[in-house]
Amino acid sequence: FYVFLGWYYGSVTIRELILKANGSNIKLWWLFHHYSSIVVSAVLLLWSHTPACLEFEYYFKIFSIYQGIVQVMQYRYQSATLYKKRALGESQLLDTT
Repeated sequence: FYVFLGWYYGSVTIRELILKANGSNIKLWWLFHHYSSIVVSAVLLLWSHTPACLEFEYYFKIFSIYQGIVQVMQYRYQSATLYKKRALGESQLLDTT
């Protein structure tokens, strides 16, 4: 799980650096967030397996699943809102909600 998180945030960071080099307006806090996520993933991967650490790992995975569900719900809501606005002619093709 933590290897996947490290890979994901690493690939997203590389993509953002390429976009920034090509002139995109990527905010610095966004890059900092992904760099810190890579570090946290590495720390959790190398952490010892004491009972306290295993308990933290369990709750962290529960939180990650919860956060993923919330993100899917936000995506579905925003997609439906944008679809409604496009159907009513209140937005253009590349608008976001």
